[in-house]
Amino acid sequence: MRPQIDPRRTTTDHDVVVEVILHDDDLLDRLAAGDAVRWSGEAVDAHHRGELVAPPRAHADFGDDGSAFTAGRLRGSWFGYRS
Repeated sequence: MRPQIDPRRTTTDHDVVVEVILHDDDLLDRLAAGDAVRWSGEAVDAHHRGELVAPPRAHADFGDDGSAFTAGRLRGSWFGYRS
């Protein structure tokens, strides 16, 4: 069982701020599909305005398996990472 996550908690250590780490199950428990669709549209609009920086995914091949890494930033606001 994963510990409960409080997204309002923030810790600071050596000038690094860690807001929260979410797992797929955390998102499924907290978000509705309609929210995801709305936010995707907002991301497209932000990209069109030049506010969203989201380079292509980086892929790492491990033979029979692999990983994909995604990062993005809304200028002047937040950034995110997913692997």
